[in-house]
Amino acid sequence: MISKKEIFYADLKDQDKLHEVLDDNGWKWPQNWKYKYPCIANIQTPFITDKPDQAIWVDNNGNEKNFSTKTVWKDVRRSYGKVNWYNIVWHPHCIPKHTFLLWIAARNKLCTQDRMCKWYPNKVFACSLCNKVPDSHELLFFKCDDVLFM
Repeated sequence: MISKKEIFYADLKDQDKLHEVLDDNGWKWPQNWKYKYPCIANIQTPFITDKPDQAIWVDNNGNEKNFSTKTVWKDVRRSYGKVNWYNIVWHPHCIPKHTFLLWIAARNKLCTQDRMCKWYPNKVFACSLCNKVPDSHELLFFKCDDVLFM
């Protein structure tokens, strides 16, 4: 919002730390910035202490918690109930890439050609196994006659 040139003319730098742009009276904004950028008047002056900074997370219920990726992930993701077959897919000896693909396939969310037709309506798709129709979840796993099992 504020150009580098204006920051330079205000005797400020991009690398300035918070305590360098504050004094006892608040922000060290140039007077003309208050008129030119009225939104900076709404920026509250932070209270600076000698305590080390600490990252916190405010959850959906407004509670402050110590920040961790686990806490944030639990708060931002949609939670679904466990499916009764999860332990078949997720187990201690699984290969993550294979497990992920199996999970996606089990939920019928593979990016198959029948789904891609919606994104590329003019493109002609054909199953790479039978070369007859666009592949689909059903065709790949249950109906394609040209699948070789080893």
